[in-house]
Amino acid sequence: LAALARQLGQDPHQWLPEALPAVLDYLPEQVPLALYGRGPNWLYAAIAAYTWPAPCYLFDVRLGWIETPRLSWGTPTPPTPLQVTLQHAPTCAQLDFRLPDTYLDLAEAPHLRLPPVPAPGLLLNGKLPHWLWAALARHYQPSQWLAVAHPPLAGAVIVRSHTASQPVGSAVPLLSAL
Repeated sequence: LAALARQLGQDPHQWLPEALPAVLDYLPEQVPLALYGRGPNWLYAAIAAYTWPAPCYLFDVRLGWIETPRLSWGTPTPPTPLQVTLQHAPTCAQLDFRLPDTYLDLAEAPHLRLPPVPAPGLLLNGKLPHWLWAALARHYQPSQWLAVAHPPLAGAVIVRSHTASQPVGSAVPLLSAL
């Protein structure tokens, strides 16, 4: 990610959401990519969604190189290592994620169940590992637009969009904070 930032004239220690369109224009679409380095959750999510359906790999300091796991549709049933709360608004929905144990093992990913969201737009909120943000962005491909919470903005960054009214890299407010 540092080399990518330098290539785009971006400060590698301070990624800005408005740089996201240039990042995605620079990268090859639907080609396997591997991500290494410091970056915000929305950057990992955007690149993972952009590579879909090709594999996306990322480096996790605890796990080494990993492929973004596939997640499953369904109703989360307790006890689950990933708690999900759904909120609805007229034009979007928000999924708030919480890790009761503050840690989620990658081996648990195939057993996670995530609810389908029938809203055109989707906001994802919570404190999660980068590999899970990447997996969520790929899992929720069907939504018209997808945004990932970014606490410094007190909102979310749109990481993928199929509609001109919600461009990639723009900010949207969260429905509510966790």
